[in-house]
Amino acid sequence: MADNNIVEKVEAYAKTILENDIPDQFVYHDHYHTERVVKAAEVIGKECGFEGDDIEVLTIAAWFHDTGYKQGCSNHESAGIQIARAFLEKESYPEEKIVKVEGCINATKMPQSPKNPLEEVLCDADLHHLACEDYQKMAAKMHKEVEHMKGHSIEDEDWNEMNYQFFKDHEFFTAYGKNVLEPIKEGNLQTIKKAYKKKKKESKYIAELE
Repeated sequence: MADNNIVEKVEAYAKTILENDIPDQFVYHDHYHTERVVKAAEVIGKECGFEGDDIEVLTIAAWFHDTGYKQGCSNHESAGIQIARAFLEKESYPEEKIVKVEGCINATKMPQSPKNPLEEVLCDADLHHLACEDYQKMAAKMHKEVEHMKGHSIEDEDWNEMNYQFFKDHEFFTAYGKNVLEPIKEGNLQTIKKAYKKKKKESKYIAELE
């Protein structure tokens, strides 16, 4: 049976990390992103037929999945898994559930590699922003974060091309993702495609004038 008390404890602990321990350069992978992933995991999970303990595991995994950023971007999934296990063991959380939480977090590592339906849900939740109406706002935050990580600015044309390629290569795993999220994502892709082609056309025109 799902334990609401452990979910509340996880939420409080994860928020403390996300709000206080994540380096300022990670302007996208913050508490706001995590809260969105938690909500998406619950929605997608229920739409896929999960309930009870499975929703509990998904919610816990979602809260912990980016806490590893406190140690930096590299291998943050592994760091998040360590943080999750340490906390859950301290709370005497069942080992079989901890293993499921770890699997879900690990599956979000790019390129995503879910090995079961539960892990597929968290993977889709983690990238559900691709199918959100405020995608441009979230993409702007990611743009800034990537610039911080690389230590230099990235021109809009280059960023649009990166986004375009990412969208083309990405696929949702769950039935909900394919049937509900994918059509919305396709609309965002068309917006990116137009911006990319417009910028490319402008650059070509300027080059011809020079």
